[in-house]
Amino acid sequence: MKVFWNILFTFGAVAMLRAQTNSIPPPKPRAPTQIFSDKVEMDVKDRSAIYSGNVRVEDPQMKMTCELLTARMITNSTKIESIVAERNVVIDGIDNKGETSHGTADKLVYTFKIMNGVTNETIELTGKPQLTNTMGGFVGDPIKWDITSGRITALGHETRINSKTNAIAPVLEKVTGEKK
Repeated sequence: MKVFWNILFTFGAVAMLRAQTNSIPPPKPRAPTQIFSDKVEMDVKDRSAIYSGNVRVEDPQMKMTCELLTARMITNSTKIESIVAERNVVIDGIDNKGETSHGTADKLVYTFKIMNGVTNETIELTGKPQLTNTMGGFVGDPIKWDITSGRITALGHETRINSKTNAIAPVLEKVTGEKK
């Protein structure tokens, strides 16, 4: 399960690092990831785990909450094939520079595939997804992130960038109707 959460929780930092360099230094030893929920169901044959009710994930680089989390591993591997977090997904992460990011969505889907020797990793956020950090924010639905290429695309997007103010506030007001 450690590999599963390492992939999810370092997606932001690792993806940016991959986009900027051709090699990634070996990972440093890290504290374990802890998953809390009201219920867990594991299927050894299917290589899946379903966490439900008040799901809370605590990792050294990220905290995440949702109501339902499903993970599947690739057959005969320790790699994660997919992660689906649903209902009230909230993610707070810290990148390698110590910068914080915040994301919300109704659903997060992570997929990992190797086809013809090429690795493809993607994350898709749907259901009024919003991403914010100290530089501003990004709103669109869906927001798709090709981790391998470092490309992010969104339909109906609005981007606000301002390093000195909370520039995302007007965008969030438009989407949620709440004043920040």
